[in-house]
Amino acid sequence: MTIRLNVRWLLVPVLFLALQVSRAQAPQGFYDYSFAGDSLPVWDLTGDYNVTLPVFDKNGTETDVSFGFSMAQNAKGTLSGTGGAIAVAIGSDFVAGFYRVTGKVTSGSRVSLVIRITGDGFFGGRTTSSSYSLIVVLADAFISEGQIVSGGRPAVVQANIKGLGSLSGKADFSTAIPDNMDGSWDLTLNIGATLAGTGTVSLSNGRQLILDLKGKYSPQTGLAKLALKGTAENSSVGSQTKVVISSVGDLLQVQGSLLGQKVLF
Repeated sequence: MTIRLNVRWLLVPVLFLALQVSRAQAPQGFYDYSFAGDSLPVWDLTGDYNVTLPVFDKNGTETDVSFGFSMAQNAKGTLSGTGGAIAVAIGSDFVAGFYRVTGKVTSGSRVSLVIRITGDGFFGGRTTSSSYSLIVVLADAFISEGQIVSGGRPAVVQANIKGLGSLSGKADFSTAIPDNMDGSWDLTLNIGATLAGTGTVSLSNGRQLILDLKGKYSPQTGLAKLALKGTAENSSVGSQTKVVISSVGDLLQVQGSLLGQKVLF
């Protein structure tokens, strides 16, 4: 028995599907997406910090060093901060100091910091003031459970007090990050008729990054490919990402760098 197929009728479903795809409109309007801090975090370590370091020298002698500082993080992930008249404790001596902080936040919740403090004060019960310098190098740290903690390598601490000697040793570093920062963030796309507009990254601490948005839409695939890039006007240079969404706004891909940290969804 021979079965004859009508090819014209077989083509109808295919043509209908192609017609439906071609009729799909490019996305336009506002689209919101949320990301959890435990799966795809973006950290902003801007804030105030207090640190107490138990410094052990090569002989195992412990000297506690305590101080406070503030720092800000830019859109590239760079950390910086300066300030003066802070209280610094080196052992049993309390002195004033001026500080400068440099560092970086990178992917994988990694943090590096260098903290330099200089000043003068009365050490060891002396009645004359001595100048001092203190440097803390934290080369391998990470963010965990609301803390910046030293990783495989402890912090290196070096203090020099003019006329009284020096302190050199290593210390486990730990300090709490601001309470309102948990790594979660939202992405809002404002897409105009020509697939131009803005993208807003909103962090858990209330900070927002405004990014320029430009894109292209393919009627054949029903996908919009969007490029979001920071601008000097919005203080967001260094943050940029690519986003792919469907014609109805389903999020398919996010790939880029925000505040110095790679994001991939």
